[in-house]
Amino acid sequence: MNNNRLLSSYPGANGVKTGYTHKSGPCLVASATRNGVSLLAVVLDSPDMYGDAKRLLDFGFASLS
Repeated sequence: MNNNRLLSSYPGANGVKTGYTHKSGPCLVASATRNGVSLLAVVLDSPDMYGDAKRLLDFGFASLS
């Protein structure tokens, strides 16, 4: 079972890891690949880690266009 909701909701998402620690709060390391380009997004202590990761990945892919 995988808890990373991006895998089913973000085009090109292919990993990586969700987590939680007392100091960093809810965490997500997310990766996605589009048109041969792979990007990583790291989100720490976010009440909306999936939304924040999507925005970071969208920004990264848009920056490459």
